[in-house]
Amino acid sequence: MGDPSSDLAKNLGRTVNSGDELVKVLKDMKDDGIDVEKALANVEKRQVTAFATMVRFADKIGEQSEAFRNSRGAAQEMADIIGDTLEGATLRFQSALDGLKIALVGETGLGGALKGTLDRFASFLNRLAESNTFVSGFKSSVLFLINGLKVLVTTIAATTLQQKHTH
Repeated sequence: MGDPSSDLAKNLGRTVNSGDELVKVLKDMKDDGIDVEKALANVEKRQVTAFATMVRFADKIGEQSEAFRNSRGAAQEMADIIGDTLEGATLRFQSALDGLKIALVGETGLGGALKGTLDRFASFLNRLAESNTFVSGFKSSVLFLINGLKVLVTTIAATTLQQKHTH
């Protein structure tokens, strides 16, 4: 609606660039008895239905917009009360930590370097996994280690039993 060359802006006879302007356009359409479906012939059906509903409730939209604007002071007062507590201090501290984390670990900070390192390491591991020589050698080494541990445990167990029988 903010694009003066759009079909919708041409059908409305003006552009709409804010919520207040939208409420005015909706009220004018309602007051003038403009056929919303005809005015919106160039947009999708779902948009026509939504726009027709907004025209019908233009007064309520205006009231809600005004109530929202009037609530800003109360919202700020509540935020000030919450902010002046341990919970508020904790939330500010957590927010500061999050900001630091983003600054340090974001793409422009350490994050870019860490990401690159992890990507290269993952690529290296993938090449190792695809290498039959490495996989075969690794399996052989693990099996050798396991068999060595079996011999060690058996030897320790036999020695322990022999010492118990001699004493």
